Amino acid sequence: MATQKPSSSKASHAEQLTDGPTTEREVSLPPNVSIYAGPSSAGLLRASVFTRLVTTVQDPAKLAAALGSDCATFCHQHQNVVLIFDEHLDPHHEHFRQVCLRLKDNGDLGLDYGRCIFDAGSSLQAGFQMDKLQGGAIMVVDLQDHDDDDSENDSEDDSDAEDDASLLAALGEPVGGAVASESSQA
Repeated sequence: MATQKPSSSKASHAEQLTDGPTTEREVSLPPNVSIYAGPSSAGLLRASVFTRLVTTVQDPAKLAAALGSDCATFCHQHQNVVLIFDEHLDPHHEHFRQVCLRLKDNGDLGLDYGRCIFDAGSSLQAGFQMDKLQGGAIMVVDLQDHDDDDSENDSEDDSDAEDDASLLAALGEPVGGAVASESSQA
């Protein structure tokens, strides 16, 4: 039996998945899902320290080129996000340093520090869910909401704060015209 050649299509969120020994098919994934099939799949599942680095890179291919293939043993790229994973803190900090140096040395690529998560104790705390797939690959789901900063939600966010203040007032909590945590900071 002949093996079908993979499609040369370069869909933005497509991954090549093996569907047995003789056929391959291209599967389109949701934008928040990627597949880690790197050399350290078992290491990703065993990891106990995670850092999420959100870059300012618009082109994921530019980020992939900056990271290089040798980083795949301790990190996974998902669009413009880098997930660094390790079992122990000391090598994790060294890997963090290596990734940051690569970002700096390859076009001075920046980080969105406000959206980064450092030294998380689980992948969920770093904003990712992991699921093991057949063949050792890992499905990585990005749980972070990337649209939180858009202007359309600002009025909705304001009304949520008002709703919270109303709820606290109904519960008998002193709010003094603002949410209790805001009034205690004044």
